[in-house]
This record gives sequence, structure tokens and C-alpha cells, in this order.
Amino acid sequence: EQGNVLAQNNLGLMYEAGRGMPRDYVMAYLWFARAAAHAGLDRDKAARNRDQVEAKMTPAQVEAAKRLARERARQ
Repeated sequence: EQGNVLAQNNLGLMYEAGRGMPRDYVMAYLWFARAAAHAGLDRDKAARNRDQVEAKMTPAQVEAAKRLARERARQ
């Protein structure tokens, strides 16, 4: 939430793998999308991670994740 791209990307990785929390592709997508929205070198890595986790998701999960990312972006 502080805008740290590396931390956001790492949260996405933790949710994707279920490290320290239940596996949740929607939350992984959210954090990868937030990281990818920032400028910098880590942005491309986060975008790749977002796209990779999206490939593991159902269409309903993708829609929910994109909706959540849009809602959080407005906050």
C-alpha cells in the first residue's frame, strides 16, 4: 500500500505460492497489477508475473481480480 514495487511484487509471489497465507490467485493478480502500474525496472517483472498468474486463473477469477484491481486503484 506504500507503493513499494518490489514489496508489492513479493506479496503477489507469496499469494501465488501460498507462502505464509492461503494460495489466492486473485490477490496475487491484484498485487502484481499494482506493482506493474508503477514506473521502473521492476514494473516489467511484475507485469510478467501478473500475466503468468492470470494464465492459471479461471475466467471468473480473472474478472474478479481485474475488478478488485480497478477498485483498489481508485482508493
